Amino acid sequence: MTTTTLPSRFRLTTHEICTALAASGVTPAPGSGLPDPAATTGTAVAPSGVVGGDALSSTVALALRAVATTERILRIAVHRPGATVAHATQMVRLPAPDETVVSWASTDDDYSFVVVPNVNLAVILLDQVLSITDLVAGPGTAHLELDAAGFAAILAASDACQEHRLSERLDRAVDPTPPLLTAARLEECWQHGLDADDTRWAVAAARFTSPIESSTLTGRLGEGLASLRSLGLVVPSSGGDVPSDPGTFLFTVLGQIVASASVVTFALVEGRRVPLAPITLIRTATTIWAAGWTGPWSQATVTLTDLTVEGALGMLHTLVEGLATPVPTRQSDAAPSTPPTPDGIVPGPGPGPGPDPDPEATVRREDLPASDSPTATAGIAPAGADTAPPAAVWTETHAVAGTDPAPAWDQADPNRTPTANLQPGTPLRLLAINVGWAHVDAANGWQGWLDASRLRATSTATAPGAVWTETHAVAGTDAAPVWDRADANRAPVADLQPGTPLRLLTIDVGWAQVDAANGWQGWLDARRLLQR
Repeated sequence: MTTTTLPSRFRLTTHEICTALAASGVTPAPGSGLPDPAATTGTAVAPSGVVGGDALSSTVALALRAVATTERILRIAVHRPGATVAHATQMVRLPAPDETVVSWASTDDDYSFVVVPNVNLAVILLDQVLSITDLVAGPGTAHLELDAAGFAAILAASDACQEHRLSERLDRAVDPTPPLLTAARLEECWQHGLDADDTRWAVAAARFTSPIESSTLTGRLGEGLASLRSLGLVVPSSGGDVPSDPGTFLFTVLGQIVASASVVTFALVEGRRVPLAPITLIRTATTIWAAGWTGPWSQATVTLTDLTVEGALGMLHTLVEGLATPVPTRQSDAAPSTPPTPDGIVPGPGPGPGPDPDPEATVRREDLPASDSPTATAGIAPAGADTAPPAAVWTETHAVAGTDPAPAWDQADPNRTPTANLQPGTPLRLLAINVGWAHVDAANGWQGWLDASRLRATSTATAPGAVWTETHAVAGTDAAPVWDRADANRAPVADLQPGTPLRLLTIDVGWAQVDAANGWQGWLDARRLLQR
């Protein structure tokens, strides 16, 4: 029998993909990014290098099936100065031990695929997109941990220093002076970046590549400037602050941006893409910076790292390697009454697709970590921890639901290793909830984060106060269905529009009971709540 070896690169139109999927009997999963074959009808694909007669080539069949049935997708969108649109590349990997990786990019009616046999070649493809090895990178020694406002202040300060430097050059200044940084000046530079599309400037570059809505940080640059002062990046001076030596280095290199990219691994959960710890990658003339985002976006922790070329390639290798990790299903002891996941959720860092917990780390009630057990890295408190200060007297509000131990994390980041397994029935107190994550503590002071669907209410978690105060809003871009009781078998009684202000009353096995300012109450999927 004669076999035909086809090239690993091929291009298909939307119609050809739909016909090929129909011919192979594959229905793409929602969120995969492939078109629905049911939406296109007509004649079969003409014989070509992709389809020979009625037979779909094995390479094309493998690629389409991999993309259509994947559980994880790596998406990298690169912005270059002068380009009007980003160049987006997506990747999936076949389940281990197979290392085959499928990469594709799409336009309106055109899909370009590349199939490579191993992870190393996939990293080379990504390097061609990101230009990591094209330029010499520095030693990669800097490592900063700060909040979103602090990261915004770094970007605004970089733009302010760049403007100051260009102005002095145009004025042919003989004795350059350090730029004066104030909250007002940083707010001005921040707004300039929000209004511009030139990604040579740090604020604009990060605006296109960061997971948060940048406008939400407007008004917080004074807070961010204080963070820069505490990190030693700026020092007080007459009338404001000026960059320190480390700050001058950082702000200068971020004024030499060659390319910026958003690097995000998505887990496909119930037909939607859930991002897992997005990364903002900034390539300058001499450095490579990675900003890792964890926690609820409005209160995110940002880890800013100066990478070597080897470190950047290693990061990409780890991300591609991790595409073979299956997405665990959510556990619940009340599956029939768990609300369905509505479409259009703004994906936060949901706890479902995290790494498997260490089986040796199982914790019983009496073995909970001591109150001085660390709950953060390098002194950074878990995101959202300050949104619900613990009461003076500890009171149980929930217990661990289900029959299996519930993995708990020290931060709301599924890419980190769970730090403990909580036994069913373990008494806990709810501190905060945000897009499916529950922040809890125990009677001995231990704190952690876990999947909100693993909490069973044992009392009212938040007793309504005399004055109604918004604690959450409806997340997503589509309306969120609500019920009059926690029973998905009943018909929803209303749809709440995105952004609707709500107050959290309690959560119970994935359900959230809320009320509105006018006294209305209802139940909805806890993953549709965005912490305020």
